[in-house]
Amino acid sequence: MAAMTWHLEITSMTARRYLPGDSYEQRNKFASSIHIQLMDGGKRAFLSAATNDESRGKITKRDWLNLRDLLLSIGVELIESSRHDRPKEHDTGMGAL
Repeated sequence: MAAMTWHLEITSMTARRYLPGDSYEQRNKFASSIHIQLMDGGKRAFLSAATNDESRGKITKRDWLNLRDLLLSIGVELIESSRHDRPKEHDTGMGAL
């Protein structure tokens, strides 16, 4: 019998938002975090469990667009979420040039 092989596919990640000058590498406290589940071979992303430390600032539209651009850069084509049992698809129009 031939040996079985394994394929590993990353399907889950955590996005963390840092204030200007702060970073993961410096081990600073993050301002926001969001769980991202990748589906359909990384073409779809489902965002959930978003948390934000209001004392470190609100998540701005620019912050959301930056997250969108990061997801687009790794091949995501559709971004989805759900709030209060209402599904939502997010605009994944052209990212920053």
